[in-house]
Amino acid sequence: MPERTSINKANTDVTAEGLETGFEALDSVFREIILQSPISTWVANKEGTLIFENAANRAMFGIDSDDQVVGKYNLFADQVLQEQGLIPAIKRVFDEGIPFEGTFDYDFSRAGHVNVPGATHKYLRVFIFPIKSQEDDCVHYAVIQHEDYTDRLAAEEQLKASEERFHALSDAAFEGIVIHNQGVGLEINEAFTRATGYNRSDVIGKRRVDIFTPESANEVMKHILSGSEEPYEVTIRRKDGSVFTAEIQGRSMVYKDQPARVTALRDITARKKAEEELCLFKQAVDTSVDGILVVKSNGTIAYINPACAAMHGYAQEELEGKPGSILMQSPKEAARILKETLETGRWVGETIQARRDLTTFIMEARLSVIDLPGSNSPGILAICRDVTAEKQAEESKRRMEEYFKEQQRQFYKQTIMAATGGKLMILEPEEISTIPGTLLETLEIKKPVDIGIVRRSVDEYAREFNMSETRIENLALCVGEAATNALKHAGGGVVDLLRDDNRLLTRISDHGPGMDALILPRATLELGYSTGHSLGMGYAVILSLSDQVSLCTGPGGTSVVIEMDITNKAEQVEIHSFPEIW
Repeated sequence: MPERTSINKANTDVTAEGLETGFEALDSVFREIILQSPISTWVANKEGTLIFENAANRAMFGIDSDDQVVGKYNLFADQVLQEQGLIPAIKRVFDEGIPFEGTFDYDFSRAGHVNVPGATHKYLRVFIFPIKSQEDDCVHYAVIQHEDYTDRLAAEEQLKASEERFHALSDAAFEGIVIHNQGVGLEINEAFTRATGYNRSDVIGKRRVDIFTPESANEVMKHILSGSEEPYEVTIRRKDGSVFTAEIQGRSMVYKDQPARVTALRDITARKKAEEELCLFKQAVDTSVDGILVVKSNGTIAYINPACAAMHGYAQEELEGKPGSILMQSPKEAARILKETLETGRWVGETIQARRDLTTFIMEARLSVIDLPGSNSPGILAICRDVTAEKQAEESKRRMEEYFKEQQRQFYKQTIMAATGGKLMILEPEEISTIPGTLLETLEIKKPVDIGIVRRSVDEYAREFNMSETRIENLALCVGEAATNALKHAGGGVVDLLRDDNRLLTRISDHGPGMDALILPRATLELGYSTGHSLGMGYAVILSLSDQVSLCTGPGGTSVVIEMDITNKAEQVEIHSFPEIW
């Protein structure tokens, strides 16, 4: 494509005197340059109207003839340019003589004020520069050039997406990866930086980075020259001078249209150390009181210590080489645990084991993947112990604790009922859900505004039943306090309004954490007491102002039933009248 400077040169040689009204008045040389230019070009007058164009411009925008646009198209009336906010910048070309350059999505069919049936839709690179008069130094015309950027943009986006996918995949890899061309670094991933300490600025574009010891460098060169793709071990020197053993594997490839070689490395220091220490492992575990078992990846027992064999009623030599599944009650469960451990690297849990005499016991096991000497497949190390007796003791303790908690709950239930003269009843879920009454309305509490709706509804029903003003206010206050606590501590709840003979009942239920039996006395009777799991001082208000309160609380949530006789009663009990025994 011709350089833009060829057109800019024309700008310095042509004056406004040769540009009077349109195409015919233009300087012949300037006109021929534009007409024959392969660059899409048109000229607009200072009002923004197109006064002539070249063939490249017609081809660019799908224009059949000059009659469709010359004298008709106007930059400032272009709807597309207006929507993209480009008009102010374009006007500066005419008003201040400042050239414009931009890249944008342009659909000529949406220009709005010209009729071009074949109008195109392209991504354009646009240049607009002014033509000034030598007499008054004013802009009289502007030259607009266009470059079709559609294919280039698509190619750039495709390349960018491809590079992003490459980086995402390589950075997610556990192995360090470096791509080079005859020793010049082209790309590395994050794992390479973590393993060696060398970052991108240390490697990319550099002739060579000396990460190998001399002996390893010779080994690497031998594999490169032979084109081998087999993994092999080398010693890597990090940037800080420390060294580690790595397994590397290389392969020739084409990277960005040039020959290259990709090398992946994995730090195998831990594996080598494990291999060296494996000989000591057997001696250490033979005398262990815990059961120790090593199985191959196919589930075959590679090693079992005397303690583990004895747990299952076997001698050590009877089990080595046998399927490990014979030690478990369920072979299917054994296969599942084996698969999960190999996939995740570890497994912790309890299993039901089978003894030789077919009796069973509970075994607690910790499994982890290890490297087996002389094997290309990993193995699994299991450390286990018989926890049957412990489990039985735990179950007995759990039952005793449940019994104690139930007795404690019943004690508090009876004590609270006695302390309040039967005004506060602690009920079970099935009891509170079956409190008699005709359902009048059900309301949900999801946000603060719902509390006001609940209070107004209670007020309306109470007035409908001719309850006194004081008792209406007390009931509305009690219901508001309970609804507020349901929203605050449980995130919301449900309010059921019921009537039973001469009583108006309001049941507020939620699915919050509930209250523990230990804090029930303080939470229900002590004014000012509040925790994140209780109704706090609001409950003391409810108990003081209502005729009867029923409470059910536990891990599944809390339900409060507030009862108020429709007929007037004597003076309500004050909060301070309750005994401060808790």
